Amino acid sequence: MKRNDNRFVCALARTGVLRIGCVLSLTLLSALELLSQPKTENTVRGTVAEILWSNYGSQAKVNVNGKVYQLDLAGALTGRGATDQEAKTWADSLQKLHPGDAVIMVIRGALNESPGGVTPTISIRPAPSPTRPTSTPPGIGTQAPNCSFITVDEMATVLGTRPVRDNEAPCVFKTARNQFVLALSPGSNMGQFSDQRKVFGWAGATFKEESAIAPQAFSFVFTNTDGLNTGFCVLKGTFLIVVEVIDEQPGGVSASDRINKLRLIVKNAVARI
Repeated sequence: MKRNDNRFVCALARTGVLRIGCVLSLTLLSALELLSQPKTENTVRGTVAEILWSNYGSQAKVNVNGKVYQLDLAGALTGRGATDQEAKTWADSLQKLHPGDAVIMVIRGALNESPGGVTPTISIRPAPSPTRPTSTPPGIGTQAPNCSFITVDEMATVLGTRPVRDNEAPCVFKTARNQFVLALSPGSNMGQFSDQRKVFGWAGATFKEESAIAPQAFSFVFTNTDGLNTGFCVLKGTFLIVVEVIDEQPGGVSASDRINKLRLIVKNAVARI
């Protein structure tokens, strides 16, 4: 019996005839849900491959030891559905992640290996890692750390002050009002570049082609609960590059000013990779 069918039966219980059956049906359904859920919780490390935004609930694709798994909020995979707070926490966590970010996940049971399978996930967050130096950009053609292709000094020319690296998210640099987010994903292709554009599109972004930076490059601007978001996405060879500035308190900052200042340092950074 589907969840909606069960509600229909319970509505009929007002007659008194179906009251006992309704209670038993609900109890049995809850028991079956509990039995079907894995009992154990496991912590797994991986790298974000893609964030899938949807009006019906967002999911994440994460690379673990060379295999990509699809994750969804554990509560959303049960008949009861996720609570509003669970759904909000999950959405807020995904909104802060980008392709290439190292993450730690707490999942129910084991990773789902079946084609099209979804792994019930309790939480996902950026993985702490040793601080990488940002003073020297990577050389041409190197497998660069995904947080070092733009220097802190370059970030300061955009933000107006030097940001500080976030201890728990090494690809995020912060000031009191801003976040500067970097992601560099080796081994990428045109499909992943297009998917990244879709992700920003689902968030409500407007785009501009940036052929002066690279044949496959665009800038984006959108606003959400975090504030004003501006940035660039570039595919150079097999490197997918995402640079994003989040102005949590935009004040008098204009999107065009952010984009113009970002364009110069992104162009220089792409040339160094």
